[in-house]
Amino acid sequence: MELQSLRERITHIDREIIEKLAERFSVAKKIGNIKRQSGNPIEDVQREQTLAELHNTLARSLGLNCEFIGELFGRIISESKRIQGRD
Repeated sequence: MELQSLRERITHIDREIIEKLAERFSVAKKIGNIKRQSGNPIEDVQREQTLAELHNTLARSLGLNCEFIGELFGRIISESKRIQGRD
């Protein structure tokens, strides 16, 4: 493959990542609504730990840097909690 076609492929993948983040944050907003209606706290430490373990296992199985994936999803989860806390 030539450089330009690889760059176009990266651009396409980046778009998909952003679209998936938008989808994830939309679901997070719905979860926040349910949590507020039911009186549950926004933060769920046990759920976050479960996700961290899942992400670490998946990253390791795909040969990715687990520290990077942990930091990336830490930011994603922080943004999800921020979104969940909004009305």
